[in-house]
Amino acid sequence: MEKDIAAFLGTKPSINLISILIKYIFHLRKVCSMVYTQQVSLPQD
Repeated sequence: MEKDIAAFLGTKPSINLISILIKYIFHLRKVCSMVYTQQVSLPQD
């Protein structure tokens, strides 16, 4: 998927930009899921 987007844009700087963007999105998802898990587990305690 990363390579498809990079091929679509066609320039090497955009490859770096995309990989940074993907890492950022995954980090954001990890943080969101951690916060979500904490909020869900609180009422159960």
